[in-house]
Amino acid sequence: MFESLDFVYLPAPDIESSVDYYKNTLGGKLSWKIHAYGVWVACIVLSEEEPYILLANHLEKNDIVLIYNVSNLEKTVFQLRSKGWEEEEIRYSTWSMLYFP
Repeated sequence: MFESLDFVYLPAPDIESSVDYYKNTLGGKLSWKIHAYGVWVACIVLSEEEPYILLANHLEKNDIVLIYNVSNLEKTVFQLRSKGWEEEEIRYSTWSMLYFP
């Protein structure tokens, strides 16, 4: 159902301090950092393999989002529903965010 865990999306209220910590303390590499729609997001690479770390200044303190890759979103949603999962979903043009309890 889930092919890979590609990103771990973490809150970073102070994006510069967070990027600095992940780079200089944890030894990560900054892959990219963008600012769009009033939000900063930075991608940190901590190891040779995924998941990559996404730091974002718009997430609440205790919000952690796991971003999985699936080959067929509709099929995955159908399989999850058949197992009793109830969705809360935000759809985007090429991806969707599905929430799990």
